[in-house]
Amino acid sequence: SKDEEEQFEIMMSIETAQAKSPTLNELKDVCKWNGQHVSGTKAMLMARMIDGQMNGRLSRCPLCTQGRLQLKDDKATEVLCKGYFDEEKSYRVDCGNVMPVKEAPRLHPWFATQPNEEEKSEMAAADELAKTGVDASASKQALEAYLKAASDKLEWE
Repeated sequence: SKDEEEQFEIMMSIETAQAKSPTLNELKDVCKWNGQHVSGTKAMLMARMIDGQMNGRLSRCPLCTQGRLQLKDDKATEVLCKGYFDEEKSYRVDCGNVMPVKEAPRLHPWFATQPNEEEKSEMAAADELAKTGVDASASKQALEAYLKAASDKLEWE
């Protein structure tokens, strides 16, 4: 009957969507490659991945400069900073900064596959730059200027 055919088509489309859906471990890998939080439900990890693909990697908090921004919930309308652990003082520093997702500082590109060593180095340099309070997402020129300034401080033999 026509109803049975429609039900069958719906069932097949659901199964196809589930088969194409990344596993929890695959979502965690993508978040890890991009320096994002890897805890949470599958829906939360999927929201992080979609947000990252659309907007880029979330950077450091512009208020405290050390905490990592994260999506507040799986609706992905706001980001928040919960603070960071201060290694020198051996205690947690709370932040609580909340902002709309569109205003959050971002780093590019978002990696859908594991980045190579050069890309990992560039990510680490951009992260260090963000810790200084400079908006590393502004341009590649800002990162290059930071790296040049840092290399100028090195003493060569």
